[in-house]
Amino acid sequence: MSILLKIAQVIVESITFAHRPDYLAVLPSEVGNEQAVEFETAMEIVNQPPAGIVRLRVFTKSAADGEPEKYSFDLRLVAILEFTEDVPSNAEEHRQVVASGVATLMPFARQVIASLTSQGRFGAVYLPSMNVHMLLQSLNDAAEHTGGQAAGEDSPN
Repeated sequence: MSILLKIAQVIVESITFAHRPDYLAVLPSEVGNEQAVEFETAMEIVNQPPAGIVRLRVFTKSAADGEPEKYSFDLRLVAILEFTEDVPSNAEEHRQVVASGVATLMPFARQVIASLTSQGRFGAVYLPSMNVHMLLQSLNDAAEHTGGQAAGEDSPN
């Protein structure tokens, strides 16, 4: 079976941005380069017409040490995908589509976050590169050991 994806549209669904509360009292040189960032993803396959919707959320959480992060942001992107061949019909094909969809959205997320934060007091935040296929596989392995469902693994419709 051959599943080919085409990006029909990428949408910035929502975005929020703020500096840390004391941003005017802190010099940029006093703030580290690290920024804790988290990711969430979801995939929905719509069978009429054959299409998929991938959602990617990139957001910040409070630092574990209680020190405020230089920025807080919450970006939600949506990619509308078209299947140019067969629609995924089993769990493995669905996982591959999710991984491909998320990997497709990452450059858009990197660009939006870098552009937005470059206008801030502490300079740009550049999202790291990652192997989405390996990340989802490790989440799947963890879910199998705990009996839960892996992140980004919605059931196909």
